[in-house]
Amino acid sequence: MKRRLAMLGFCVLIVSLLFAGSAFAADQVTLKGKMEEGGTRLDGEDGKKYTVNATNDVANEIGRLAGKMVELTGVVKVSHGRNIFTVLSYKALD
Repeated sequence: MKRRLAMLGFCVLIVSLLFAGSAFAADQVTLKGKMEEGGTRLDGEDGKKYTVNATNDVANEIGRLAGKMVELTGVVKVSHGRNIFTVLSYKALD
């Protein structure tokens, strides 16, 4: 009996963790704005400022777009009152 109860508890835990993971998954968004500071900040058309987080290769490419309008696709996370934007793809608009 104890073994069955332990197994049932374990199964409930696994199912709960699976649902919790999907609930916390972030949605992708696309932002347009002007790249600033060597590609580390985006001044969005929505009036918000975003700290840009990207892999080294993408960060180097985005850094060359400072002062230009861009479209970034990725995930936004708010951390310590700052909007952190993790870039998945990008394109220059001008």
